[in-house]
Amino acid sequence: MPKILLAIDHIDPDKDALDFVSFLARLIGSGITAVFLENISAEERQYSVASSNKDHGFTDQCGVSTEISINWLKEGCVQRDVNYKVHRNLGVPLSELITESRFADILVVNGDISFNKEVEGALSGLAKDILKKSECPVIISPQLFEAIDELIFTYDGSASSVFAMKQFTYLFPKLYDKKKGNHSPGE
Repeated sequence: MPKILLAIDHIDPDKDALDFVSFLARLIGSGITAVFLENISAEERQYSVASSNKDHGFTDQCGVSTEISINWLKEGCVQRDVNYKVHRNLGVPLSELITESRFADILVVNGDISFNKEVEGALSGLAKDILKKSECPVIISPQLFEAIDELIFTYDGSASSVFAMKQFTYLFPKLYDKKKGNHSPGE
């Protein structure tokens, strides 16, 4: 069964990204693995581990926010009839997500995912880093999802770009009839 990862900001999860990834999962008969990206400092992480060992759960503010987001995701997946798994990244989020991507068929990420919540343009710095470093094809989720009308592939001339396009077409043959376009970085 294909493995679909969904990168989620642990404080501000995106409903439209969940709608989109749920559609993709149903399309290919897969579940999703939600990867909650928690950008916490070493000091906060040490406190979280101590709390976890003591209470078998996180009690700090960061952990409470994450637990609320995880519950939101679980309820959303049940409502959308999608199987799910939850993975929490409590270390270096980008590095851990890239490691997870090595074992995935596709990674879905919101284009404006960011830890600093400043407007960075169409793609945040974190989303750009995920695109560059991921070890599986990456799909940027639309800001508002209703249906797929057009597919736009990015191509930078690398072998990994070709692999990503091939992998996408193998995973989603039902989208073959959609309008297609290409986009090269810098356009």
